Amino acid sequence: MINGDKTNIVHFRSKGSDRSKCVFTCGDVLLSYKDRYRYLGLWLTEHMDYDFMAKEVSKAAHRALGLIIAKSKVLGGMPFETFTTLYNACVLPVITYGAAIWGQKQYSCIDAVHNRACRYYLGVNRYTPNAAIHGDMGWKLPYQHQWIQVTKQWVRMCNMDRRRLTKRVFLWAHDIASRQRKKNWVSRCIKFYKDLHTDHLTQIDTLVGVDWQPDMEKVLFDQTVQSWQADVTREEARHGSGRNKLRTYRTFKHEFETEHYVKQIMPYPFRSALAKFRCGVAPIRIETGRYGHNRLPENQRFCFNCQTEVEDEFHVLMFCPLYNDLRNELVHRAELAIPDYHLKMQSVQFQLLLSHEKIVNVTAKTLCHILQRHTALFSQ
Repeated sequence: MINGDKTNIVHFRSKGSDRSKCVFTCGDVLLSYKDRYRYLGLWLTEHMDYDFMAKEVSKAAHRALGLIIAKSKVLGGMPFETFTTLYNACVLPVITYGAAIWGQKQYSCIDAVHNRACRYYLGVNRYTPNAAIHGDMGWKLPYQHQWIQVTKQWVRMCNMDRRRLTKRVFLWAHDIASRQRKKNWVSRCIKFYKDLHTDHLTQIDTLVGVDWQPDMEKVLFDQTVQSWQADVTREEARHGSGRNKLRTYRTFKHEFETEHYVKQIMPYPFRSALAKFRCGVAPIRIETGRYGHNRLPENQRFCFNCQTEVEDEFHVLMFCPLYNDLRNELVHRAELAIPDYHLKMQSVQFQLLLSHEKIVNVTAKTLCHILQRHTALFSQ
């Protein structure tokens, strides 16, 4: 039985084409045209605009992530492995649902889900550079997962029996993409594989039995690392004016991998304080002087205690006399944990304090107390 009241018509076409003027009926019921239709949880629009589809997917993913965050807050936090497992089990399947169709493009709404999860776990704000949170968490980016799903579908289509209707449509799309230079799903796949120098994937008649996934994952990871390194090492900010906030981060962070402090169990405020100092978003003058009506040049963002020294991460952790007692305890612990710590240059000591696995827990605790004292004194 077909319910005419629940049946509609969608005319899929290019934006330059007019909607059909044909009249459709179901029995005595006149069917109306709609500009979109939800099929198996995915929204298909009349112009096949995947942006709308991706936005709806991202909304569902945000809801799933919200449940994990709420549970984490109730429990007072959770270990990195647990948070990652829940994310991969509850959020990632939502993000990648239907990605074989729409996943050939990087969407900011999809990336926002990933970034929200990273920022929550690290305890940093929305002004934190994405390169820093991605580098410290070490998770695969949504774009990598999307293209794995796309390639799974590509290989499946290439290896499909030619007698099947789906395979015939695929060959037709491949033909017009090759001969007529039409842009479609097939042409975008071919271009992407050629850009990544994985041309063997474009040979649609020789893919049977090919174990493509390890190589594709490595190529996608290498592409991600190159883009990440470019973001970390650039001098200017990615958006707007000013310098890159990661001026300190790039001195000790060189590999795209999960950091030791992220995997270690520590109180949420401790991890948050360390992440903020590492990522260049600690609430000190070098950062707060960027914003508001009284924006200051970088060389005028002075420490409110020292007056003549710029209050950056290096000054706060290594020199400011307001925190001598906290610093002395930290240095003592560092000298016990790190061989020849006292013989190293101060810049190297600073980098070790923010990154060395043997001292990072103590550094996180110290930085948390520093920020608490800074807030208390600055608010007076």
